[in-house]
Formats: sequence, structure tokens, C-alpha cells
Amino acid sequence: MGENSLKNSNCLHTIGLVNAYAAKYAEALKYWLKKLEIERELYGESHTSVADSYHNIGEVYSRKSEYDKALEYFFKSIKIDIEQIGEKHPSLANSYNSIGSAYQQKSEYDKALEYYFKSLEIYQGISGKEHSRISGTYNNIGIVYYLKAEYNEALEYYFKSLEIDLENFGRNHPDIATTYMNIGNVYRIKSEYDKALKYHFKSLNIKLEFFGKNILL
Repeated sequence: MGENSLKNSNCLHTIGLVNAYAAKYAEALKYWLKKLEIERELYGESHTSVADSYHNIGEVYSRKSEYDKALEYFFKSIKIDIEQIGEKHPSLANSYNSIGSAYQQKSEYDKALEYYFKSLEIYQGISGKEHSRISGTYNNIGIVYYLKAEYNEALEYYFKSLEIDLENFGRNHPDIATTYMNIGNVYRIKSEYDKALKYHFKSLNIKLEFFGKNILL
């Protein structure tokens, strides 16, 4: 093991990444599992590169809707990261978000919220209050509250996300349109139809500006 092995590892990562982007998940797994094997031999079991590979493999399993398998690899990743880089590192926040997403897909909403809030705490500690990572996590939390039928809480976090995105992107961005749509959906479920229409029209107007009238087809 040496320089050639490291080069092979880098090549395997790139090939796996291309396959993941192409939604060829079985191929991506094949290359990333080979990469993981090389890294474990090069660095041992407790290296951040090994943690990154565990995380990437978990993401592929998540894309394949194999959420229990995804969680297995995400937890392997965070165990190493906590030991090596501490409990407040952005990589750990990313992993917590991924774990939250997996639990959300498994309809284990309280666990999803637990890990989204863990992620949020880290992002808030390392980023300014207008950081897009915080906005994304607020949105994820809002979605889970919506799925739990806790609609006032869902609105609270959707509006938190919206405030950041308006600051970062202005008023005419596709992400803003999505949040308006989410807010409109909550008001519709709450039978507050005038408010629902208000936000759905806001969403529609942005989409028409970006995508043209074909969005209606």
C-alpha cells in the first residue's frame, strides 16, 4: 500500500461519483466499497477519509431507498468523526441531516426531528444566521412537522427558512417558490384558504417567471 493505492482510491471515488450522479447506484456502490477497502488498509478503521466513504455509501443506500442500510453507514461515519474532529464539525452536521432524512423516509418522525435539530445546532454554531445550510435544515424540520400534522410548528420553520432565503436570494428564486408552495399547503390543510391561495399564487408567479407557461402543461 502506498502512493499507487491512494491514486486508485481517488480514481474509484471519481468513478463512483459519476455513477451516483447518473443514478447508477449499484455501480457507485461497487466502486465506493472498493475505495473503502483501500482506505481502511491505508489509514486504519478510524480515519476521516474512512468516515467520508461510509457517509457516501450511506447516501447511495438512501437513494436506493434502503434506509436501514443507509443508517448503518451513517452511524459508522459519525462515530469516527466524533472521535477525530469533535462534535461541532460541519461534516457531522451533514451526517445528522442525512440521518434525519433517512428516519423521515422511514416515517420515524421524532427520530428525524432529533437529528435535524442536532444538525441545526452545529450549523448555528459555525455559520451566520443567514447561512443556506440553516435554511435547508429549517425546511426539513418544517416538512417533518407537516407530516406529523403539527401544522403551526411546520409554518414556524417554513417561515424561518423563507426569511433566510429571501435575504440570500431575493424574492424571485425557485427555492422561494418551493417554500411558498409548502406554506400554501399548510394553510390549505388548516382550511385557511385565502392564505393558501396567497402563497400558492406567489409560488406560481415565480415559477412562471423562471420556467415560462410550460410549467402549466
